[in-house]
Amino acid sequence: FEMKRRFPMLEIIFNGEISSLEQIHALNGITDGVMIGRAAYTNPYFLSGIDKIFYKDTHPVKTRKEIAFIMMDYLEAQKEHAPHLFRHLMGLYHGTCVAKVWRSALMHKDTTYIRETLRSFSF
Repeated sequence: FEMKRRFPMLEIIFNGEISSLEQIHALNGITDGVMIGRAAYTNPYFLSGIDKIFYKDTHPVKTRKEIAFIMMDYLEAQKEHAPHLFRHLMGLYHGTCVAKVWRSALMHKDTTYIRETLRSFSF
């Protein structure tokens, strides 16, 4: 951060180990931006509130379940590419009590089975 203070005309983007909206918020104004890598892949839902916090968006945030059902529709439309897309959904339920069940359901690569699993989730 000393670099930004000494050279304010330089664009400084923070990169590395950002894993929460709180961290992003803390860096807002200190740096010109942040890059989010592994955390977005491992736990993509942590970004669900970013528009509300940074852009004052008032739209309701979709639940994990709503997102999952939307993605099942998308996967069904992407028939030939679908087998390669399932792995990108692994982290959707990261940190929840159903994370292991979700990952297991995705391993079947069968949207009907996954939809049944989703319907069994109580939240």
